[in-house]
Amino acid sequence: MIWAGNFVVVKAAIGIVPPVGYSLVRFLLAGLILLAICQWQEGSVKLPRSDILPLFVIGAMGFGVYQILWPTALSTTTAGNSALLVASTPIFTALVAAASGADVLTRRRLLGAVVAFAGVGLVVGLTAAVAVAGVAQSVGGQAYSTYVNTPLGSSGQSPLAAVYAYAQPIDAPGFGFMDTPGYDPVSMTGLVTGGCTIGVFTTGRGSVYGCKPAPCIKIATNTPMFERMTDDMDINAGTILDGTETLEQVGMRIFEKIVAVAGGEKT
Repeated sequence: MIWAGNFVVVKAAIGIVPPVGYSLVRFLLAGLILLAICQWQEGSVKLPRSDILPLFVIGAMGFGVYQILWPTALSTTTAGNSALLVASTPIFTALVAAASGADVLTRRRLLGAVVAFAGVGLVVGLTAAVAVAGVAQSVGGQAYSTYVNTPLGSSGQSPLAAVYAYAQPIDAPGFGFMDTPGYDPVSMTGLVTGGCTIGVFTTGRGSVYGCKPAPCIKIATNTPMFERMTDDMDINAGTILDGTETLEQVGMRIFEKIVAVAGGEKT
């Protein structure tokens, strides 16, 4: 039960902490605790010199590489799929042992390996198919929405005045749209290159991107993140979800901040 819960716990943790950072903190703490226990139980943690290099190599391969690759892979799939794939390790062991001559791969064992792989592939494949179908449906809906709404040329109550290619000079007043990638630095670079003098950047996860050529006002979309990162955020728009402010009130605060920054206030 504890090992089964490992996949769920790690999947939830890497949604907050990067996979490599999570593994580093996890095994650093575990190592320190085990060293303390060994010191307490054995009175010494000294190793023979001849054992240091083999233990280092085994640890690097068995824990270092594995515990970097596994959480990284887990971030791209479900906890259930990961558990199934890890559970197929004995099959790989049998195949490697047979290939190296350490064991014999009988017909019955080979049939068992094929059936096991087929079962894992079926479950993982169905999960992937459902995910792809969901993504396709979402993309299709978004594409249709874009197709229908873009000709309407509106954002809120502001008519769409112009559409620009990446980094194209902005030469029309009013509401404009620039086709940029979603990646923060690349997106803001295109806008500033086109002539944007103040960036208003919304973030839900806490991006601290700042643009040197032009000031960047960072807006937090949720209160917990804003409270954790008050030194990096300028405005908390999470008050709308909290119910303490209306959309109009937050909009006015953003507008007043833009005016203040345009007048020289630092972000």
